[in-house]
Amino acid sequence: YVPRILQNWEERLLPNMQKRTTKHFDIYYFKDSTVEKELDKIAEDRERGYSKINDFLGMKSDIRIKLVFFEDGKTKLLETSHQGNGWSYNNTIVEVYNKLTQLDAFTSASYILKGYLGDPPALLNYGFSLYMTEHLGAKALKNLSGRSLSLYERAKELKEKGQWIQLAELITYTDIGPEWSRPPVSYAEAGAFAKFLIDEYGRDKFLRAYKTLKNSDDKAVQH
Repeated sequence: YVPRILQNWEERLLPNMQKRTTKHFDIYYFKDSTVEKELDKIAEDRERGYSKINDFLGMKSDIRIKLVFFEDGKTKLLETSHQGNGWSYNNTIVEVYNKLTQLDAFTSASYILKGYLGDPPALLNYGFSLYMTEHLGAKALKNLSGRSLSLYERAKELKEKGQWIQLAELITYTDIGPEWSRPPVSYAEAGAFAKFLIDEYGRDKFLRAYKTLKNSDDKAVQH
């Protein structure tokens, strides 16, 4: 199910955009944009990222992803009503791409590919994507107020500054990203927590928990 408001901007805009089709992506972009100039590299990076995520998850997914690029955040906001550099829903990724802003090839794609594994608490959902991004070689927090710090380095910095969300509270969050969730803190904590669990207990046990636990604001489910 795609909300009507999402269908509206796609139906209005995508037919007028340029399109490149790859094995797993339908890439939409504007003529004379930065993306058009770097399209071959972008397509190659995204396919490589898709393959690495599949390998890490032990999947053989052939899910097609719609990837829509805007030159700047202002245009993206005006056209889609969504604020920020990146956004993913269903099998669609929407990103800002220019000389200064270039999101990694893993994070958004991982949300889509691992979405078929289950719907765990936001702490595990977002944390696992950030862990995979770092594990596969990108700076997971580069565009999330973490600069070039690793997940553990950023978590340590936040802890030392007293900018911390207690785990007992963070596990109850049904989403990470809205302002109320303190994203500069919660993203880093979630990624560091997922890394700790996987390093300590292994990927297979983590994935079993990921598939079993459910995202809910019901206190009975949370406990």
